[in-house]
Amino acid sequence: MPGALAYVNGRTYTAGTAEVGTGRPMVDARFRLAGDTKAFTATAVMRPVADGKVRLDAPARAGRYAG
Repeated sequence: MPGALAYVNGRTYTAGTAEVGTGRPMVDARFRLAGDTKAFTATAVMRPVADGKVRLDAPARAGRYAG
């Protein structure tokens, strides 16, 4: 990752560069996640599978919070 961003109690903190190789600082407090979210989502979905709480071949149905 070229840079990092943290949002804490209404304040934004940045570190690193906005773009690899340019040295341009992250001054506008924007950080594109792009493909990084795919790995996070896959991990979040597979965790209950690994714990035996969800089967990958189970049919989808509305849960108790479905409106």
